Amino acid sequence: MSTTERIIVVRPGGPDRLRLHTVPLPDPGRGEVRIAVEAAGVAFADIMIREGRYPGVRTPVTPGYDCVGIVEAVGEGVTTPAIGTRVGALTVTGIYARHVIVPARDAVAIPEALDAGAAVSLVLNYVTALQMLWRNTGLGDGDVALVHGAAGGVGTALLELCRLRGVRAIGTASPGKHDMVRARGGLPIDYRSEDFVKRVREETGGRGADAAFDHLGGPHLLRSYAALKPTGVLVSYGGLSAFTGGRTNLLAGLGLLVRQPRFTPLSLLVDNKAVVGFDIAGRRRARPDWFAADLSELASLAEAGRINPAIAARFPLEDARRAHEMLGKGEVRGKIILDA
Repeated sequence: MSTTERIIVVRPGGPDRLRLHTVPLPDPGRGEVRIAVEAAGVAFADIMIREGRYPGVRTPVTPGYDCVGIVEAVGEGVTTPAIGTRVGALTVTGIYARHVIVPARDAVAIPEALDAGAAVSLVLNYVTALQMLWRNTGLGDGDVALVHGAAGGVGTALLELCRLRGVRAIGTASPGKHDMVRARGGLPIDYRSEDFVKRVREETGGRGADAAFDHLGGPHLLRSYAALKPTGVLVSYGGLSAFTGGRTNLLAGLGLLVRQPRFTPLSLLVDNKAVVGFDIAGRRRARPDWFAADLSELASLAEAGRINPAIAARFPLEDARRAHEMLGKGEVRGKIILDA
């Protein structure tokens, strides 16, 4: 029997629960392909999965949202992608592995010239950024975007894409990451010592931002909303406020839910602002055509050198524990990669 390896979390817990197991090599079923993984992305959602707190996911489980690799086997009825094609895929779980099975329709061709780490950064981080920017808000030349976590994986993607469209980006980050924000065309704000709402007002002549991208959630959303001008859009795409010390915190999570702001139709009407939520997995299910088109566009931009994904660190698959420990420290600049 042929075998492969994957990380399996048998019981929820800390990074030490991420252990490499030898398992049978899976065969693709009808309409599926098997991908030999080159690189997998590491995301905060993986921590929730590891700790048994991701909605609808239970242990035993293999974490991992996104990957890039080579199609090495196809199931019945599959004509594309062909064996040997390099593809990117987003699955929510199952990616910390040497081999993964995905529906053929969810495997999007990726240029072979791209570095695997840069390529996998596009699948989750850059598609998230592109769809929030261009499909949720439609920002363009001369507009102003407030980007929280501007030195992180999605944050750096937002900065780069803003620069492509002539959007002025103002990014919150700790002082040690300000150089990274500036290098990608953003104006950095130290969220620890500055009132970002006041600073955004000052930088926009009192008007406010055209859009704000908030991955923290909870009461922090109110501050982001206050930084908007009339007709501005607040995009909420995470709940990082529920994490403490690199772990999900039950009390913080409950507090986030209890203190989650309630934006009523009347208040939005009076303020002339909009609030939208973004979840890439749900968006991909609803509009797989958008996901494929947007990932293909991003791959072309990366191949042309117009975007350059920031890689924070790379670890071999068997060191997934160290990757999670690094992510949990909160000082990450860009994307953490697992090389399979």
